Amino acid sequence: MSSSPRARIESLTARAHAEAWSPRTDLDWWGGGPVVPAGVSAAAYVDSVSQLFHAEQASLRIAAALVGRLGDPAAEAFLATQVADEERHAQALRGYLERLGDVAPIDRHLAAVVAHARRADGPPWVQIAALDVMLAHEVMPLQQRRLAHGRCPLLRQIGARLAADDVRHAAFGVAYLELTLPTVAAAERAAGQAWLAELWQLWTVAVLARARPAGRPLHPDRGALAALATHAAALLRQLGLVGELSAPALAGA
Repeated sequence: MSSSPRARIESLTARAHAEAWSPRTDLDWWGGGPVVPAGVSAAAYVDSVSQLFHAEQASLRIAAALVGRLGDPAAEAFLATQVADEERHAQALRGYLERLGDVAPIDRHLAAVVAHARRADGPPWVQIAALDVMLAHEVMPLQQRRLAHGRCPLLRQIGARLAADDVRHAAFGVAYLELTLPTVAAAERAAGQAWLAELWQLWTVAVLARARPAGRPLHPDRGALAALATHAAALLRQLGLVGELSAPALAGA
């Protein structure tokens, strides 16, 4: 890339300030209520959207816990914008769920993913890799493509806003790892990669437990998961993290 990682981070921070939005005033809450997809029960739809809401809440908590730990002023400045973004995402999805009339509890498999992510006590680059490379760069675009093709105009609006923010988060994650990993010792890299692989396994189990054949429309199928694992592992290798994101749960599910 033509510019340094730090210069890209500074540019992303400026973009984040310019593109900031309000869930209250920048979404058309008055143009029509939620539309449940054909062939999907209202309860299943509420449950699917609720898991996105819980994931955004978890992202907010993880990002907020990283404040002051990144070791670089430019990275800290961007992280402050991401915390604000994650809060907006949770607010928007909560508002949508309020219009659906219910919020389902967090799925127990997703709760295991969140618990693993929040237990991380290693260097902050590992959680940035999870939050902004594996999640924002790889997982969320797959979910957002599903939202973009849904029947509900309001959820499509929310999804478009979330997607634009996640593009910045993903670019920051790549730039921060490029900035940080060259100075990381081999043993620390190996430990971080092992933790990320375990997180990916937990997330795979969570998604397979809620796969589309069970009638939950916002979750990818097995083939999409396999392709996603291959692409995410290739990106991590490109950034200097060796290893695979294998998913034995896919074969045995």
